[in-house]
Amino acid sequence: LHENKFRFLGGIVEPSDPTLEYRVAKEIQEEAGFIETSNYRYIGSFRVDDWRYRTAVDKIMTTLFVCNYIFGHVKPVDTDEIGEAQWFDLNTLTEDMFEKEHIPLYRKLIIADITTS
Repeated sequence: LHENKFRFLGGIVEPSDPTLEYRVAKEIQEEAGFIETSNYRYIGSFRVDDWRYRTAVDKIMTTLFVCNYIFGHVKPVDTDEIGEAQWFDLNTLTEDMFEKEHIPLYRKLIIADITTS
């Protein structure tokens, strides 16, 4: 990828997944390395204009969660797909840090006024 801004991690829910929170934890580990997280909090859901699915019949419905970082080293697992991975404190995020398709997710996160604990 030739992008210089961030996107939120994401993935596809599998039919065998017991909960969305389970999938969130799995996607974090599949994309950002073995890190332990907890306290998954649902923020909302909406459609994302994902360039990979613009011509597809099925579109993307996104659910946005926040969670707490417990421990582990954040490192992209698939460097062809993800060039860099970072864990951020919510208070340090700004809109200009994100690719345009993910700015609506950022705005939803800020409007939710979530505080980490």
